[in-house]
Formats: sequence, C-alpha cells, structure tokens
Amino acid sequence: MTDAELLEKRRAELAKDLRKHLNPAIRGTVSTDILESMASGGKYILYNAEAVDAQMFIGTAEATHLDRLLAGWSIIRPGNVNLSDDVYRDLGIKVKSKKQIRQLINEIAEIIYGAEYSRAVAQAGFTGPYALEDGDVLKVKFDGGQVMEIPFSTDQFVNIGVATSQEIADAISRTLLSLGLKATAFVRTEDVGVNRVAIISGTTGPSSSVQVVGGKAQNVLQFEQVRPTAGNSSTQWTFSRANGGYMRATWTGGANPAVGKAKPGDYVNMYGSGFSPENVGTFEVVKTRGGRVNESYFEFINPVGIIETVTQGDNDGVMFFFPKNNTLTTKKEFTGAFQVKDKTLQVYLPAVTQVVRRDEVGAMHLQDEGAISDQLGPYIFDTDQGFSVSSTWTQLSAPAGRNTGYLLEVDDSSQFPDGIGSITLGYGTDRQEGPIPIISRPSDTTVMINPSYRFRFEHPIDEDVALNATDTPTTPDKFGRDHQAYLTDVVSGREYAKDLIDYVSATGINLVIIILYPNDIGLRKAGTLFSDKVYVWGP
Repeated sequence: MTDAELLEKRRAELAKDLRKHLNPAIRGTVSTDILESMASGGKYILYNAEAVDAQMFIGTAEATHLDRLLAGWSIIRPGNVNLSDDVYRDLGIKVKSKKQIRQLINEIAEIIYGAEYSRAVAQAGFTGPYALEDGDVLKVKFDGGQVMEIPFSTDQFVNIGVATSQEIADAISRTLLSLGLKATAFVRTEDVGVNRVAIISGTTGPSSSVQVVGGKAQNVLQFEQVRPTAGNSSTQWTFSRANGGYMRATWTGGANPAVGKAKPGDYVNMYGSGFSPENVGTFEVVKTRGGRVNESYFEFINPVGIIETVTQGDNDGVMFFFPKNNTLTTKKEFTGAFQVKDKTLQVYLPAVTQVVRRDEVGAMHLQDEGAISDQLGPYIFDTDQGFSVSSTWTQLSAPAGRNTGYLLEVDDSSQFPDGIGSITLGYGTDRQEGPIPIISRPSDTTVMINPSYRFRFEHPIDEDVALNATDTPTTPDKFGRDHQAYLTDVVSGREYAKDLIDYVSATGINLVIIILYPNDIGLRKAGTLFSDKVYVWGP
C-alpha cells in the first residue's frame, strides 16, 4: 500500500470514529464536511504516530532505527558489508532469541550464506521438459525419516507430457507443504535454457539429508544416481521365486540388460508395459549376477510378486538406481556446525557469503539485449563529477561544437525548463561535456545556452542531451534505496559471520573454524599438488 493510500485509509477511519462521538440526529453536508476536514488534518498525526511506533520494534524498524535497537544487544551492522535490513533483522531476531548453541549457529550460517549452502540438496539428472504421466509418483526420504510419496497429476500442469522444471518444482513444493514439511523444491539454472529440478531439505545443519528412493517419476527426473544398465523394450525376463522368499528376474531373451552393473542395496524401478501389476513398482535389490542369457539375474524384495515370463515392453521399463543420500557434506562448499567432541564445535564457513546483493534491484548484473521497462538498477554514481543528470533527455538534431552559436537544435526540448538550468552533452562518452549553462527554451526544438560558453568537443547529430538535476555532486543513500551497485569483498562477509558466531557461543565452547575455499578449476595445474590455488588463497 502506498503512502497516499495509507493516508486515505487513515482519513476514512478517523472520520468514521469522529462520527461515533456526534449526536446521531446531527446529519447533513455541513456536519459531514466539518468531520472530513477534521479527519484530513488528523490523518497525518495518526500516520506519523504509526511510523514512529514501527521504528520501536526490531520486526518493523528500518535503517538507523534498526541499527540502534540491535546495538543494544551488541549486534552491530558491519560498515564494510552490504547487509540489507531484512538480513540484519533476521540475524538480530535469531541471536536475541538465543536457542541451543549449535542450532543457533546453523541458523546464523544459513542467513548469511543461504539455504543451498546450509541444507542438503538433491538435483535431477535430466533437464526439462519432462514426459510425466498422470499418476506418476516420486518417493523421497528427508533427514533419514520415512518415505514420502509425491504424486503428479494432469491438473498440475499445462501439459503433463512436456512438464517444465518450474511446474514440477511447484507441484513437489505444494505436496510437501500439504504434508507439513518445511522441505521444498526449486529450479536450478546452470546456463541459458539448462534448468533442473532440485529438492532441498527443510532442516538446517549436519542432520539435513535428501534421498530419492524410487517411484516411476524417477525414471524421467533421474535424481542421482542411475546405474548404467543396458536393457531395452526387447529384453525378456523370467520371474521366479528364490531362496529367502525373494523374487528373481532372470534375463531369458532380447537385449542384454547388463544387470551385473547393479549392486545389492540399489533399488530397481520396474514399470515395463509388459509386466503384470504384481511385478510393477520400486523394489530393493538384494543380489545381482551378470553374464550370459539364462544365467544373468537380479533378486529383489517383492512379497506379492508372481511367476511369469514376459518381454519388458519399454526401453526404460527396468532401471536401476543407487539411492544416494545427499547430505550437507556431499557438496564441496557447505556451512554448518558439527559437534566433534564434548564442548567442541567444528564450524565450516565457505569463503564467499551471500550478503552481497544478488537481486536485480541494487545488484551489479548484466542484462540481455533489449530494454527492461521496470529496470531499477544498478546505478553507478560518480560522486566527483560535481553534478547529477535527471531523467529528462533528448538528442541533437544538428551538430554542435566550437563553431556553433548559442542556439542548440534538438529533437524535443518541451520538457526542459524555460529558464536557467544546465545540460550535459554526450554523457558517459569520451565527448562528455558539461554542465553547460542554459538560459531559455525559445521553442520545443531548441535550447539557448549562455553565449559566453565555449565548447571543448565536437558533437554529432543524435548526441544525447541530458538535463542536469543539480549542479552539486550526488550523495547515494547508504542503505541502498538509490539502487546503487556494490562491490563487497568476500572476506568481510565471512569475517562478520565468524565474529557473530563467536559472540553467540556459550562460555566453555571451543570453536574450530574451517574455511572452505573454491576449487581450482581454471587455474594452472588444477587438481594437482602444484595447483596455482595455493598462490591464490595463500600458502
């Protein structure tokens, strides 16, 4: 709600309250006008009172008011780190509420580094679109708990046969939310057009894990890890009973499935169109044997399986997967607190934090070709040039330079002042010239400059002409509300995280801080003992 809308709301509420204290018999336009007049003045008092009240609490305070409140708890916003109000507020609330030390450290690390560094993540092996079918299911375990089934249905997609990564992530997230889980799914963009579905645990820290354990949808998404077996639609299987009550599937014809590449402890997805319903599903593999036809087989747990000989029917009708348990330490870079022994916490901190702005507004970024109508930044301010330009621009319709008189011909000067001001020509180019004083606007296509001004450069047709906003240097807002770009060194963010963790740690707790640096891909002698990494990060 804008300030104007909020003021109007307060005016209406105040007029209504004033009417309650007036005799109901008093009616008419005069009494209404008096009440409206009183409410119009009073709305500013209410608005200001609410604005002041908001700065009294950590949950609503902003800028210097938030700094003042959290400073009372010895939580200082670092001057050399671009810490937004939202991040700084979250840190303050976590520290102020002081929970169990290890949990608090994990939560602080997540705020500073982000959820992908502080929680386990599983990523699909295939990129979208995905050819799902109505009724497909994905089976997932979070944090070592029970198996959760995530169903997919036609009404969740525009076209379930060509489901996008975002549609699948949304469907997974909605199901997990309905199950009361904090886990969620998102889309990881690795490159232009390369999008993969990723599932992230709802738990922060070392106990976080994500493990995909089956379901027909896994054949399409293929979360880690697929065993490189080789059956196809022609592969024939003979199902029989084996010792111990297990089912055995023996290769008896068609393409060699190379089941020797599967291992005990894997799971097999058996969804071939030729199989009886009793032999369809996800099953744990207990034994495998590669080799020749009629000798190669695998055994699996399926109490309701039936005996039959049947052709697989689909190329992906039988697929084997290793149920990789994705934990926090599966990733090369992660953050979390591990209790290695009594009263000792080992805290891992990546070299780079996320406290640097990465959103489109206020961050340093490159755009694709073409203008973006709502682009709000980033802006780089030159605080030494002695002036600032406005949003009013035009272009020269005739060249300007040393032989030009005091009348500049432009495309459209209707938005320029008909009086004293200043302009800049060729702003941002090697021909930038200004401030050039102007004294009037004789027409909508001309601007008159001060006759005493002498040009330093020659300016061609279509050169930009910017109306200056002020003839004083720009002083950007230090809280980022001017959408200025920031260059923040990675050390400051990490050092702030370390200092904050030191502050919240209880007396008697021994902290061992371990910094995880990026890999050496792209450096000389990468992956060897002689890698340039030691020179980059320090010997």
